[in-house]
Amino acid sequence: GFLGSRALSPSRSLRAVAPRLSAPHPRAAATAPKMDTAEAAELKEGAPAGDDGQETSTPPAAALSLLPDVATASFDKSVRLWSMDAEECVRILVGHTAGVRCAVFSSDGSMVLTASEDHTAKLWSAETGEGIRSLSGHASKVFTARFSHDDARIVTASSDRTAMIWSVDSGECIRTLAGYERDVNSAVFSPDSSRVLLAVGDAAVSLDTESGECLATLQGHRMTVNSATFSPNGEKMITTSSDSTAKVWSSETFECFKTLKDHASSVVTATFSLDGSQALTGSYDRTAKVWCVESGECLMTFSGHDGFVSSAMFSSDGSQVVTASVDRTAKIWQRETGECIRTLVGHKGAVWSAAMSPILRGTSGA
Repeated sequence: GFLGSRALSPSRSLRAVAPRLSAPHPRAAATAPKMDTAEAAELKEGAPAGDDGQETSTPPAAALSLLPDVATASFDKSVRLWSMDAEECVRILVGHTAGVRCAVFSSDGSMVLTASEDHTAKLWSAETGEGIRSLSGHASKVFTARFSHDDARIVTASSDRTAMIWSVDSGECIRTLAGYERDVNSAVFSPDSSRVLLAVGDAAVSLDTESGECLATLQGHRMTVNSATFSPNGEKMITTSSDSTAKVWSSETFECFKTLKDHASSVVTATFSLDGSQALTGSYDRTAKVWCVESGECLMTFSGHDGFVSSAMFSSDGSQVVTASVDRTAKIWQRETGECIRTLVGHKGAVWSAAMSPILRGTSGA
């Protein structure tokens, strides 16, 4: 089995939770971009010298009744859950045996889904931190994991050059999307779950969810495509690339109609605002940016991280932005002013992703 949460109480008891099953081998904003030497050195600095970044610190006491607003995933092999009403994180999820690349909430905020370099994805209870099940079947690192719109399915992307679709209820692998010559850096469902969008090599691939048939290949980036995702209404897609750009595409014609160019280095993550009129990107240049999708104009730059920005996403009401960085922190920003209102500190390694719950429960902004 895998270990459950490290609840932040004075007793700090570790609860062992056995996964119900493992699937047989046969989805604003975390990715698996390729790094040059300098970027790899920066990442290595995200873990303390002389260890592997494993979460071992003694957590402070905190109220167990607080439900999480933010989930952060780290190279230290842990996921931390945070409440906007608490100064410290309210729970630490321990169970992965390698760095955690991704952590996202289900649509109702009740579950947390994680993806790890230990070749697995895991489901957890957001309220208790207990492990629900482990999804095993990939032969290498799992870069991303995303729910379908109804939380019934999960899609994972891996460096084993496949994506897998899983049943949430049974934990079984329903379909393997294979045959690619490069790592699958990200995988997401469309808003109605009829399509899957993969970032593979220097392109993105749109597939029919049920048949696995390739509908289109989005080509135009000059280097690796690090992520690809849909707008909330499904009409647009956005891709990010190590060529320092993001591109916006029509989901109907599969044509690129806007290239977002202002970052100074690789763009690794992107997501849309709720109405699809704006996009948010994160980059190796240590910034996140908000863009007007129609004009391509950069509207706001969020600067303050000491390492590259690994993920960025809007809050559900659009008023805030949360970013993650290899500087071992996540930051929450006011979208309109660009002001950093909170820095989430506690991870012992690079933070690969930070996600806000669709159900924002906290009321404090400090």
